[in-house]
Amino acid sequence: MSMGAEKSYEYMMDSLRRIIDFVKEVSVDWWWFEQGNIPVIRVRKLSINKEVSFDYLPKVPIVKALKIIYSNFELIRKLPPRNRVDYALKTAQDLYLVLQAISYIIDAHNLADKVQEAREYVARMSPEMLDKFIEVANQTIQRIREILASNIFSWPSKREETEKEIGKVVNFARNLVSGKESERGEVPA
Repeated sequence: MSMGAEKSYEYMMDSLRRIIDFVKEVSVDWWWFEQGNIPVIRVRKLSINKEVSFDYLPKVPIVKALKIIYSNFELIRKLPPRNRVDYALKTAQDLYLVLQAISYIIDAHNLADKVQEAREYVARMSPEMLDKFIEVANQTIQRIREILASNIFSWPSKREETEKEIGKVVNFARNLVSGKESERGEVPA
């Protein structure tokens, strides 16, 4: 590999390591999504034994998918030059889909955080109503998880409906608290 190609390869691999680190870091906050450990995407795994195989795996979690892609790019260097481009293009396609899936999970996380904020509001203002709220909120969180786990790429078509559902959960929290404030003779803000 030429010096320029080697630098480009190292830059790509470094970028991929940074993406993996970023997802590890942000997924810690995905309380509603088992910190990103839910299998959501299929990627191809390159294996070089006596023969080259490049097969789809069952769905894996996002970080694992990124690590498989990283490994694929490492193995591609060991292939004969005539085979590298084809496997690199397919691996790049998998990477694109994984990055798209990450953006969907981050978007869903922003919506799930609204439910968490509403939960904290109910816990602070009407702790005795918290169990009632959690029961309703958990159904919505479960729905988000199911959408992403069953077909993560359906998220854009289900996002608006999910956002409306979360709006109802947030309103439910306000109503629980304002109903309690009314009983105490307080006016909700």
